[in-house]
Amino acid sequence: MSKRPHTAIHHRMTSVIKSSAISLFLGSSKKLDTRGSPTGQSGMTTCASCKSALGVIRSHGEGAPCPVQASLWCSTCSCYGHTAASCSIVVTVTRPRTLEELIPADVRARWGIKTQTLILWPSPSEMTLEDKEREIGEGSVIEIRYGGPLAVKLDAALRVYMKAQRPKIETVHKMEGNLLKVRMAAVAVGKKIRIIKEE
Repeated sequence: MSKRPHTAIHHRMTSVIKSSAISLFLGSSKKLDTRGSPTGQSGMTTCASCKSALGVIRSHGEGAPCPVQASLWCSTCSCYGHTAASCSIVVTVTRPRTLEELIPADVRARWGIKTQTLILWPSPSEMTLEDKEREIGEGSVIEIRYGGPLAVKLDAALRVYMKAQRPKIETVHKMEGNLLKVRMAAVAVGKKIRIIKEE
């Protein structure tokens, strides 16, 4: 007796099981072909979170949340659903008025420190871009990555980021100018840019 029919049935069942698993992951009960690609999904769009975080194209059912988006944690507002870089809350820094405010209250009380030495801070117009970036917390960092296996150039990565912003940041001819515009736009909304070169 030939084992060919049994092997064909086994392969077909494996294909159906894989398709069912992919269907559960996609959050859709639509029919899938044997390669796992959704078919007949009219009106559905690909998930931007899955594409940017995992590098895969996924479509979720209408009203179904994206598991990748739901797992993102924001250290700025302590909520799930987005990262600190995309948080709409602007974190402000409170500067100490005196040097003595930098000493813990119990230490001041124990040693009887009552002086108030004023700190002369520069006005916002006198502050450099580096000074403004230094006052922004590490939780409000926007990472721009370049290099990697595709050898993406920094200027290309900056231009992609600038085009993706709303409102769009206008590009200039030189990479240094684009970097400066990106840094200034980030500081204006309480963020700072970190450039990361991937190997």
